[in-house]
Amino acid sequence: MWRNRRDHILLLVAVGLLLIPRPVSAQDSSRRVLVPGVRVGTPEQIAVGGGLLWIQSSGTDHFTAIGLFGEGGVAGARMGVGYANVSPGPAGFQLRTSIMRTWGEPWSVGPNQTFVGAEVRFTILVTLSAGYFLRLNGGSPGDSRHFSFGIGIGL
Repeated sequence: MWRNRRDHILLLVAVGLLLIPRPVSAQDSSRRVLVPGVRVGTPEQIAVGGGLLWIQSSGTDHFTAIGLFGEGGVAGARMGVGYANVSPGPAGFQLRTSIMRTWGEPWSVGPNQTFVGAEVRFTILVTLSAGYFLRLNGGSPGDSRHFSFGIGIGL
C-alpha cells in the first residue's frame, strides 16, 4: 500500500493539514495548549508534529510559554524543549534546544546520525525556522555540524 516515497509524503501532508492549529488568544483560559503543525525543511524533508505549551504569563496582546516539541518526517525526527512568545495574528517566536535523528535520505546530511543544537523559529502566518546542530554520533564525512532551515504551518 505505502510502497514509494510519494505515498509517504502525501500521507504526512494530509495528516499535517488535519492538524493545523486553532487560533490561540492571549486570554485563553487553558494553561496548556496543544499546537500541531507541518514543516518542510532540512534534514527531515516533510514532517508533522506538535508541541505542548505551558502558558507562563499572558497579557492582552500576547502570551509566553515553555514547551515540549516533537516532529517526525520522511527522513528524520526531532524533539526539543523551548520558550515561545506568541502574539495574535498568529505571530511570534520560539527558542529551542533540540535533539535530531536522521534516516533514509535526509536533505543536506547523511542518514543514521544524531545531532543536538539550538533553533529559532519566527511566525507571521507561516513559521520560518533556522538551527545550528552538532553531531553526537554517526559517521558521514563532513556532517560534524549542520545548519537546519525550514518553513511550515503551526509549531
